[in-house]
Amino acid sequence: MVDFKEHHEAGKRLKRQKSGDEINHPKHYNVGIETTDYISSWDMSFIEGNIVKYVTRYKYKGGVKDLEKAKWYLELLIAEQRTKGKYGQ
Repeated sequence: MVDFKEHHEAGKRLKRQKSGDEINHPKHYNVGIETTDYISSWDMSFIEGNIVKYVTRYKYKGGVKDLEKAKWYLELLIAEQRTKGKYGQ
């Protein structure tokens, strides 16, 4: 499991170093907590992380297209969970 506090502090240091860097720290990932920090802190899968990523950034980057991507991943996650029967039907 990721040590969230340590990971978050490292991210803050890197953010200060690379402020304005559109590759490592684009503006749409730096409102409040950085999206990657949130995803890591909850130990999310690739699919779960993409849902959070697209919902988080849609206002700043891809608009409705990002919401459609989030919906696609959410439908995939629902189908996966129904197949596994892990969290109910």
